[in-house]
Amino acid sequence: MKKYLLVYIVALCTLMGCKDNSGLYGLLTDYDLRISELEKLCEDINTNVQSIQVIIEAQQTGDYITSITPIKNGGVEIGYTITFAKHEPITIYHGQNGTNGTNGADGHTPVIGVAKDTDGVYYWTLDGKWLLDSNGNKLRVTGQDGKDGQDGANGKDGEDGKDGQDGTNGTNGANGQDGVTPQLKIEGDYWYISYNNGATWTKLGKATGEDGEDGAKGDKGDKGDKGDTGATGATGPKGEQGDSMFKSVTQDENYVYFTLADGTVIKIAKGDGNGQPNEDDIIEFRDLAVKSALLKLGVDTTKDNEISYGEAAAYKKELNFVGNTGIYSFKECQHFTNVKSFAFSYCSNLFEIDLPNNITSIDPSAFNDCSSLISLTIPNGVTKIGDYAFMRCSTLVSMTLPESVISIESNAFYGCVFMKNINIPCNITSIGSDAFIGCSNLNVLYDAKNCSYDGSSMLFPQALSITLGNNVEYIPAYMFYNDNRRKSIDIPKNVKSIGTSAFQFSKLASVTFSEGLETIGSYAFSGTNLTSVQIPRSIKTIGSYAFTRDNATTTGPSLIYCEAITPPTISGAPFNVNATIYVPRAYVEDYKVVWSAYASRIVGYDFE
Repeated sequence: MKKYLLVYIVALCTLMGCKDNSGLYGLLTDYDLRISELEKLCEDINTNVQSIQVIIEAQQTGDYITSITPIKNGGVEIGYTITFAKHEPITIYHGQNGTNGTNGADGHTPVIGVAKDTDGVYYWTLDGKWLLDSNGNKLRVTGQDGKDGQDGANGKDGEDGKDGQDGTNGTNGANGQDGVTPQLKIEGDYWYISYNNGATWTKLGKATGEDGEDGAKGDKGDKGDKGDTGATGATGPKGEQGDSMFKSVTQDENYVYFTLADGTVIKIAKGDGNGQPNEDDIIEFRDLAVKSALLKLGVDTTKDNEISYGEAAAYKKELNFVGNTGIYSFKECQHFTNVKSFAFSYCSNLFEIDLPNNITSIDPSAFNDCSSLISLTIPNGVTKIGDYAFMRCSTLVSMTLPESVISIESNAFYGCVFMKNINIPCNITSIGSDAFIGCSNLNVLYDAKNCSYDGSSMLFPQALSITLGNNVEYIPAYMFYNDNRRKSIDIPKNVKSIGTSAFQFSKLASVTFSEGLETIGSYAFSGTNLTSVQIPRSIKTIGSYAFTRDNATTTGPSLIYCEAITPPTISGAPFNVNATIYVPRAYVEDYKVVWSAYASRIVGYDFE
């Protein structure tokens, strides 16, 4: 807009034949400078709005500050960079110097702040008043929890009869509204505010002072002599320092205090030299039901009805929340560093939890039937996911497994119907039976180097997709057993061995083996739709009935191409007895000796 205004004024001046444009250009330059300063002010205000949201979320989740770094410009401190233990760093700017205003009433800079209401929740304010949406509701700084669904009315007693079928689960309560980040801009010298990410804007008032009204017209005086050009007036005084949304940022030994322009003070704990919050600091629990449960467990050793970071770390007993349907958020669980096991089974309303970094296992049934749990990050250092650990966590969408995990036990993720993605890391060595039964929306990145599978059915039976990673050296037995979705597969070059029945009874019609494969297990491709296979030069062992069906040696691929110079060891009847077997031409006789049962079917072939 500024660019177009400049062009317009210059063009107008040219058309009118202006001889002395110095005053006009001076006015234009001043206007351009003022607009630039206002745009920078808007940018800083929006940055500060986002910073306020991070500060309040950090307070609610028990996060703490690790460092405060001043920001300087030309040797002058203009703000701070605040670093948190878990949240992203934020930047806070001081107010900028105001410019000399024109005659008239002062312009109004909206003061956006936050205030805690009687419900303990922070809401946005504008000029000290609650900021309301189009429905007259206060705007939360952070998202609002959804309401619980209503209990159904008790039915009347009926006559005794046969046992009926189990009733369907009740519907989940509706999701709450997301918190709103107000956005500000200046357009046409007026302030505008948006409550919906810029979709619509509400006009607030002038961003600059308005010109005062003209005085009454006086009587026409006599024409005076032309006066000499007056000297240039002195530059007006520099405007006073303006306030940003943050009036001040101060700190003491234990806390950082953020004072907003409206007087609101938000206090955040500082970490000690080891990157941990101070032991005596009180944990501000997001969910008071969790705090109440912990008080009943005796975590509060000082009997002050508060729980400090030190008390949480010192608690040695097992956490036991089994069947507690009143808790919904336990992000503060991370501070219970000495807890040996977890028991959150049947906590049906628990939707978020942060686990301690020092745990080494997720115990059996730890989160069994946590039907509201949405996502979970397993800390690095955990080596085992126990039996039924996440059974029927039906709303669990994502799961992050660290490289430290070496075993997933049976039924660990049974019935996680909405889980979309999971990575099986390189170091996993065993997966129990039925670990992923019922995961019907799952996309798997399987990157385990050498993992065994304790099952006799497909490892990921309902998965939408399975991708083999670059670290896989062994495809476990039964991994793709009876897979009716996959019609072709390229075996990665890093794979050295294919386990027993790995692809048995699958719908494979095409397979590409890479150089490096050494072993094909018994029944590995038995009962597939393969009509021809080309086996790489690196192969050493082929198991019994690897390419035939149910011991019926007249079935299986009719064309076998084997590039190995040294005839691989075979057992049983790996090939269709009627198949034509092509081998390197110079080694036909060697093959006829080692593969005597197929001697009449062996033909020399010139491989590239």
